[in-house]
Amino acid sequence: MESRPTPGQPSDGRPPAGEYHAGRDLYAAGRDIHHNVRVTNDYDPSDEVFQGRGIGRLLAVIGGVIALGGFCLLADFIYRAATIGGTSNLFGLELAPGVPQIPVGFGAFLAGGILSGIGTGMSKAARKRASR
Repeated sequence: MESRPTPGQPSDGRPPAGEYHAGRDLYAAGRDIHHNVRVTNDYDPSDEVFQGRGIGRLLAVIGGVIALGGFCLLADFIYRAATIGGTSNLFGLELAPGVPQIPVGFGAFLAGGILSGIGTGMSKAARKRASR
């Protein structure tokens, strides 16, 4: 009695197209079916604040605090806009005389995010350099 090929396998016993065997490992095109290789994308850039090295950690923390402060200023503006109504000049809100709240909040949020990104990049580079 002849054995029948399984679905997706050619009748001559070869693996399906796009797959090949190397030892006991099976490499399939477009899939991660490896016995000896672990593929993961479990990485959070904020981990660099705790696991990283160098001055980048400090920059990441300072940038995060600045971005959080900018976000709070923007959230305060939205809260005031919802509670005050349309009768006041919301864009006239000032932190200090002559210092408008919206541009300062947006600028702090943007600059803090950029500074934090630079800091985490520096921290990761220093950690990778030290592990060589």
